[in-house]
Amino acid sequence: MPLDTHAYRKHREQQTRLGSQVPLVQSTTAQNHGNGQRFLRCLQKNKQYYPEIHGAILENPMPSGGVHALSSGNEFETDILSALASDGAAQSREDRIPDACDETFEWIFQEPQPEQQRPTWASFSDWLRRQDSDGQRMYWITGKAGAGKSTLVKFLSRHRATQGLCHEWAGNARLLYARFYCSSGSSNSGSSREGLVRTLLYQLLRQYQHLAATAFPDRWEMFCLLGMQPDSPMTEQYLQQGLERMIKSNPDTRFVFFVDGLDEFGESPDTVAAFFQKLALSPNIKICLSSRPWGNFKKSYGLGPTLCLEELNYPDIAQFAQSRLEESADFTHLCRQSPKQAQALVEAIAEKASGVFVWVELMLRPLLQGLHDGERLSDLQRRLDGAPGDLDQMFQRALDSIEPERAEHASQIFQMVRAARAPPSLLCLSFAGEEDPHLPYEHPVEPLTEEQEEARADQMRRRLYSHCKGLLATTPRGGSDVDYLHRTVRDYLHRGSVWHHLLTSPAPTAPTAFNPHLALAHGFLLVLKSARLSQSQWHFHRLDHHSSISDDEDPATTTTTAANTPTFSALLLSTIHHITASSSPSSPPPHYYHALLAALAHATHALVRREGHCPQQQHHNSTRPRCWCRGAADHPDDGPFLALAIQLQLLPKKAAVDAVIAMMMNEA
Repeated sequence: MPLDTHAYRKHREQQTRLGSQVPLVQSTTAQNHGNGQRFLRCLQKNKQYYPEIHGAILENPMPSGGVHALSSGNEFETDILSALASDGAAQSREDRIPDACDETFEWIFQEPQPEQQRPTWASFSDWLRRQDSDGQRMYWITGKAGAGKSTLVKFLSRHRATQGLCHEWAGNARLLYARFYCSSGSSNSGSSREGLVRTLLYQLLRQYQHLAATAFPDRWEMFCLLGMQPDSPMTEQYLQQGLERMIKSNPDTRFVFFVDGLDEFGESPDTVAAFFQKLALSPNIKICLSSRPWGNFKKSYGLGPTLCLEELNYPDIAQFAQSRLEESADFTHLCRQSPKQAQALVEAIAEKASGVFVWVELMLRPLLQGLHDGERLSDLQRRLDGAPGDLDQMFQRALDSIEPERAEHASQIFQMVRAARAPPSLLCLSFAGEEDPHLPYEHPVEPLTEEQEEARADQMRRRLYSHCKGLLATTPRGGSDVDYLHRTVRDYLHRGSVWHHLLTSPAPTAPTAFNPHLALAHGFLLVLKSARLSQSQWHFHRLDHHSSISDDEDPATTTTTAANTPTFSALLLSTIHHITASSSPSSPPPHYYHALLAALAHATHALVRREGHCPQQQHHNSTRPRCWCRGAADHPDDGPFLALAIQLQLLPKKAAVDAVIAMMMNEA
């Protein structure tokens, strides 16, 4: 069949013309976006004209493909949720809070027993179900450090009885829940009011997205008009106004908040107390709060429904101590021999604890060791009698019990946990503790078997137990992340004199000072090289891993869904962070700096080649990719971790980054 050269030339000419128009289309698109943003900024400065402009545009006839075709409620709500998404610090904090021991805290749903004509606590069940009549919309759980306030709040927020009582209060109204656990040792979002409000809004909108328009009516109006939202960031004040507006504008919706750790917020207690008092002015809200018994909070909440936990948790502590001791077959044997003496020991533990669970945790360690060594109940009682009742003295006693030959490595572990940007895993600490300086560079990029990974984690868990004397622990429910046993442990260890002693008391055997960031960079790089990543951990389309309550979930029983194993991007960012933090920004990079970046680039390229890119993701009428491996739309280099790292501003010095990019492009 002869080639139709005329048709071919015509096709080529059309192709050339279309190709020449691409820059014009791109330029026009960018110009339209810029004009739209300028229009939004102009409207924001002249808010009094919103109704007139909005009405005029709606009255004018529009072609079928006009701005109204762009507006979609679901799209707007998804955009708002994406804008509210944070770094997941609050969820991480909740995951680290221990679950309540079986048969503990159930008393809170019972009616208080009168004592001297006065109830020992305000009935929580009555407060939840009661229709608002006297303005008591807040319930304050108070107690000293380590009494179990966070565990109680977590227990309440997930209990089916809570859900049932809230439904009694709400009747046929829509019922939404949100919870926040403040943590002063985490990122700013975990201890700031902005992080609090952002988390509450995110969880509420995850359950019922249609409230987004009432929370942010200005953004909704602009989205209806132009099919886009302002580029302006959501400030703390703007978010707070959005939350207040959502609550006030929806009287047919009932809101229930659980907020733990008011004393850990990074602002004055009076300001924190006033914020919740303002929210509680609306009749369609109930807020359960917890904090230490500071005078500011007592002044604000002390006259309302409240309970003091250490005055009520004696049975819970006794149950906790007994269940832990019964994990030892030796204790079970002694119970059969001398049941009364065994029961007396449990009661003595609960009595001496004075309502503090953390004290019990530390006391159980030597008792369990004594049981392992074959001690009698009378020997265990003497151990208990000789223990200090003061929590700080218990912490120092644990530090003093570290054997001299283990002191240096124990100090290194404490330093790494403090330096880590998030609680490190057992596997990471195991790799970070390797003494071969060449291992991070020479280790092949191949996954560990499940047996190899479990063996390393188990070895590190035993080392943690023997070296750190219970002051560090893994996360609850079989988790693998390592953190302080409790905030009180962290606060004590970080005191200047205590920390200085921890750093200087062991005589270092290495010729150079230990660098915890460098050790962690090695650890994360080795975890990355040896990771067994599933598809969900390799390719994902959300930077954070929120676990919140969706429309179909039971908010009283929903459990967290954050994976124990990190995602690929989390490993990348942690490695980059600790490489950067290992050197001083005011000094030239040390000799290992570029070598580590080169090793990271090589490992990343090998993983990309092995796992492959994911398909490009469509996002609203655009092709803006959302997975780490696609790069940002305005960053055509498409380096595997560049878009994510640039977005978080966690990349190291530009020259070093350019070197990484060049190496990756050359290898590709």
